[in-house]
Amino acid sequence: MNFERIPITIKGASEHNLKSLDLTIDRNAITVITGVSGSGKSSLAFDTILAESQRRFFYTLSHYTRQFLDVGSRPEVLSVSGLSPAISLAQNETLPSRRSTVGTLSDVSELLGVLLANHGEHHCPKHHLPTTAQSASQIADRIFENFFDQSVVICFSLAETKKGSFGAKLNEFAEKGYLRIFIDGAIKFLSPIPTIAKEEKHTIKIIVDQFIVKTQTRDRLLRSIETALADGEQYVECYRLKNNTLDENSKRSFSARSGCPSCGFSWPKLDSRYFSINSLGQCKKCRGLGCLDKDLANDDEKADDEFDQRNPLQICEHCHGTGLDSQYEAILLNKKSPQTIHDMTVDELSSFLKEFAESGISSNPAFARAASEIQEKLSHIHNIGLGYLQLSRRIRTLSGGESQRLKLAGILTESLRGILYILDEPSQGLHPMEIENLWDALNKLKQDGNTVIVVDHDELLIKKADWIIDLGPGGGARGGHLMAKFKPSEAASFAKHSITAKCLASRENRSVSVPFDNRNPSKNPSQFLEIINPKINNLKIEKVKFLIDRINVVTGVSGAGKSSLVLSTLYHGAKIHFSHEAKKDIPFCDAIKGLDHFDSVSIIDRRPVAKSSVSIPATYLDIFTYLRDLYAELPESQIAGYTAKTFSLASEGGRCEEC
Repeated sequence: MNFERIPITIKGASEHNLKSLDLTIDRNAITVITGVSGSGKSSLAFDTILAESQRRFFYTLSHYTRQFLDVGSRPEVLSVSGLSPAISLAQNETLPSRRSTVGTLSDVSELLGVLLANHGEHHCPKHHLPTTAQSASQIADRIFENFFDQSVVICFSLAETKKGSFGAKLNEFAEKGYLRIFIDGAIKFLSPIPTIAKEEKHTIKIIVDQFIVKTQTRDRLLRSIETALADGEQYVECYRLKNNTLDENSKRSFSARSGCPSCGFSWPKLDSRYFSINSLGQCKKCRGLGCLDKDLANDDEKADDEFDQRNPLQICEHCHGTGLDSQYEAILLNKKSPQTIHDMTVDELSSFLKEFAESGISSNPAFARAASEIQEKLSHIHNIGLGYLQLSRRIRTLSGGESQRLKLAGILTESLRGILYILDEPSQGLHPMEIENLWDALNKLKQDGNTVIVVDHDELLIKKADWIIDLGPGGGARGGHLMAKFKPSEAASFAKHSITAKCLASRENRSVSVPFDNRNPSKNPSQFLEIINPKINNLKIEKVKFLIDRINVVTGVSGAGKSSLVLSTLYHGAKIHFSHEAKKDIPFCDAIKGLDHFDSVSIIDRRPVAKSSVSIPATYLDIFTYLRDLYAELPESQIAGYTAKTFSLASEGGRCEEC
């Protein structure tokens, strides 16, 4: 039997407000589930189909593995058959890291790190001279100059912030006669082999020798360097010994492969982590954030809140907002520094790599493979309409539509087959002209042999789908019924049962009478809220006016500058105006006129309404606070010694300890 022809069959789906639904969903097709808010769309797609697919996958794992996973309970459904492995793309699942960028989310930055580490031109950060091969004697001269009459440790690196127990390697070096190691800030003996936590990251140095650098110890220094180079893959490190530990600030790295002709500086053995803002390549001034703010740097929770709200911050002058350590600017890839490359747009990087490949380096198999993977990822991002994004652009500064499509581009890169993809309103935040790019991406998934289920309201997507599942007729208790399942071309036949079918069949039936206030707005400037010269991100506007006492809509394609204008400029400018910082300059614009007509500013954004998983409407609306107080005042509660905390979902004694 051809598995691809077996439909997904659901019987008795009763999760949340679903009314014991029975239906089938064709495989290798695009199905849109639609209906009014609260009609049960997510309950069917995510809480039933996705949940059951993931639950079954989890139970193929060992009992030991499952204890670390949140398997979840079986959804309220009699049976689901024809399922395949499922991948979901939901709206606002979790906030991305403040360090997350277009480059890190797409994995392009990781692959660029590979190219920079293995194919970059190494220069000295101080003298900007190309580093060349140097002998053990030349390295000894440098150490002699910098550490004369000081107690030093000659060593080489075994691990730099890497996970593992390293037992076999340590045993190998012990057999060679090495006696001590430096591990995670302390010097330890190699006999017996120390026990190292496998799941934690460690920095380990194999100590070759320890002595005071003097004229009479020069031969000893030279022998130690030669030994370290031999067992350390041509790399050696020298530290000043301070209080029986290595002084990290005194570290000097040397390599027989390369060194500065002027000062002898050598790069350590580089890998992609040295070009990552989340690892060894992180800018030391801003910790990879790309911006400077002392308050936010020490307060992660406050920083999270400020970045949702798109707070415009001071760009770090050391990394120019990329988050990369400035010293690695001395490593060039086709004459471009890491910061310059990460400031390129997706399309610019694609052209840059093509030019570099034409220089002849494409004959190198390692380069060709990494460059090919990067180009594939860039191609998917370009095809989804995001070729204008810079790699260094923070994910939290993207619009909702941009974030959603970037995630979709990542899914397309994997080129999987036979997968069930479930997407939650992928059209949200997109301009109508961008829906075609989205549809092309969804159609590509289908053509690759996958099944796509989309929860959405967009008319263009609904009309292009293979099947439409309409739930309703209302929301909440009135929802959860299967109103119709039909193809777009069959909408007229189902118009009596489905509002969606009725709307698709006749545009006239969707006309809505909306009262219109046709009063002419006053031409008096006091009736306007005016932003003068907004200049954040890509805004190129001299001034923009909003009518006071009217509804104003800002629209445009993804990345046009809507959020930059309204959130980053207007909202935060208004916040400063109404705060104790009223005398502070409003960032990213020359002025905002007309704020004196208002008393405060509020924002309703896309963030989840609650951070806690136990939040319910009563807690979010603060109704539960009064209920807890009311229950605590009852005579029975006072006799039992109950307080308002006793009736809290989040407090010990009040909450159910089972769930």
